[in-house]
Amino acid sequence: MKKFQVVKQRDFKDCGPACILSILKYYGGYVPLEKIRSDCFTDNSGTTAFHMVNTLTKYGFDSYGAKIAFDKLNEKNLVLPVIAHLCLENGLNHYVVIYKITKKFVIVMDPSKGIVKFELEKFKKVFTNVIIVCYLKSTYIANYKKNSLVKSITKIIKSEKSLVIKIMLFGLFNVIFTIITGFYFKVCFNNVDDNKLLKILFIIFFFCYFTKIFLELLSTYLKNYLIKNIDFNVNNNFFDKLFNLPSRVLKSRNVGEIITRVTELNNLHEFVSDIVVTLFINSLLVIMTFVVLYFINSKLLLILIIFLILFVGICLVTNKMIYNMIKENIESNESFSSDVIEKCNAFDTIKNNSLENYAKLKINNSLISYLKTNFDITKRLNIINTLKNAIIDFMYYTIITVGIIEFLHNNLSLVDFITFESVLVYLVEPLKNIMNLFPKFNYLKASFEKILEFNSLEGEVLDESTKFLNGDIIVKNMSYSYNDYNKTLNNVNLIIPKYSKVMIKGKSGTGKSTFCKLLNRTYEYDNGSICIGGINIKDYPLKTVRNNILYLSQNEFLFNDTIKNNILLNKKYDVEKFDKIAKICCLDEIVSKKPLRYETYIDKDFSNLSGGEKQRIILARALYRNFKILILDEALSEVNIELERNIIGNLKNELRNRTLIYVTHKEHESMFEKCLKIGD
Repeated sequence: MKKFQVVKQRDFKDCGPACILSILKYYGGYVPLEKIRSDCFTDNSGTTAFHMVNTLTKYGFDSYGAKIAFDKLNEKNLVLPVIAHLCLENGLNHYVVIYKITKKFVIVMDPSKGIVKFELEKFKKVFTNVIIVCYLKSTYIANYKKNSLVKSITKIIKSEKSLVIKIMLFGLFNVIFTIITGFYFKVCFNNVDDNKLLKILFIIFFFCYFTKIFLELLSTYLKNYLIKNIDFNVNNNFFDKLFNLPSRVLKSRNVGEIITRVTELNNLHEFVSDIVVTLFINSLLVIMTFVVLYFINSKLLLILIIFLILFVGICLVTNKMIYNMIKENIESNESFSSDVIEKCNAFDTIKNNSLENYAKLKINNSLISYLKTNFDITKRLNIINTLKNAIIDFMYYTIITVGIIEFLHNNLSLVDFITFESVLVYLVEPLKNIMNLFPKFNYLKASFEKILEFNSLEGEVLDESTKFLNGDIIVKNMSYSYNDYNKTLNNVNLIIPKYSKVMIKGKSGTGKSTFCKLLNRTYEYDNGSICIGGINIKDYPLKTVRNNILYLSQNEFLFNDTIKNNILLNKKYDVEKFDKIAKICCLDEIVSKKPLRYETYIDKDFSNLSGGEKQRIILARALYRNFKILILDEALSEVNIELERNIIGNLKNELRNRTLIYVTHKEHESMFEKCLKIGD
């Protein structure tokens, strides 16, 4: 019998993709959850059954949605598992996977809880009679190569091979000197009658201790150097991936989720360094100490082994439990962080609408939920740790008791007993450190699992830029849908002549901004074609299109830097070009009111700039770039009419050999050669 597959949802909108992944894993397939989210067009509203059916079909299933009475769920011709749609008591829509139906229970995989047994009547109350059936069509099933945490760590260690080898060598010598210093008391006590030899031993062991300290210092330095290198490489790769993701994918993620991923990356360096230092060095220490203790007293060592087997057994048994607790804590923390960030970003809205109590209530509810989860987890962890510590304490008690008895019966010398006790710590503590790696590994696995899935998303291919042939923009039978269902643009046909100055109008929601984003390939159209100079824009490398077709929306961002640096953005400062652009955008009116002029630092909340001033600086930044086609999508919407018309006139004079597309709701038709209407 196949095992029911539990897949936990990341947040409230992920239940549909989680159900699909559960079924895929049940049949032996695998697709990263982030990829399923993307294929299902999951957004902040969740996932539709239509997209789930299409995604399952894409993955190798014969899938369809159906209305079915609850009483007919257990019919023989219905092949389980199926996905069922529920309407919960709190009013939320939810998907679960029905794996088994008995005379008393419906056994489901609930992405928010795991395997749940519903009593028949309780399930009937929340079941909406909608299911998604999925039969495996053939032996083919989508089975992406799963990113392995172990492989990722191995790859990182290989990239820092020389540094890792140095750390291991210094660690090996450190272990040797640690064992040697453990015999300091025994060696000196056995030679207490020979003053000359005793003085030599004092000097030898002094240098042993000094060498041990020096090796520890050197190992720590190299470990910190390794951490620095890992941090740079891992974070650099993550941000490369993040900024290469398509706009649609990025918009489906909230800021809190991305910040959590960045925070979790920092856990990786600690774990990798622990593998190199803790696992290798402590394993050596355990083995060497084990041999030494055997030669001191095998009877005491046998007692030690019995207790250590119990200790290791408890660690291994509770490993899965700790993993689930850590995973639950991460998800709870992520949800709380996202709520706090959302409310902080909406601070003006909260103040303007007197929503302070509403915001506090929402954050308090989220905080209470997080603290309750954290408290429950801490309570369970405390029980596990108490059990582990009890085993170690009773081990010490038993060894001391048996050691005293052996000493009284002259089976163990006092020197050997004291030496056994002093060396014992070099076995117990390293073993505890090794066992503590398992919870760390679980924590990293729980957090890094999401990062690995994030990396599985397909990014935009930004190849080297090639020559761009400017010309007429010809759109033929072009259609586009955000969700593969409702068409935002349908069968659009239009021509924008080369070097022309064109205005685009249309009602809100008719696809004006979407059309502009299709021109510079922020989005990719579904059907038809967009050709510039007789060449389809899809035949150009993406970087070529973005470098030559510049799109500016009303939602552009200014960085916390000076006005000058916000315009230049690391480009070479050309005084003549800068002054020319400043005149086009009428920037002198802005900087003349500020003592530092273009060196004025822009406040974090842009409080020292009006909306119109901000838009003019952003326009200047765009004009400082080299481009062939400029698209301004409500980019001067907050500038007063008279000044806007003045800037448009300046743009027309400056961009004689370039194409200008201007999107606005205002009545500026007389200023343009052509007015195109989208959606009418």
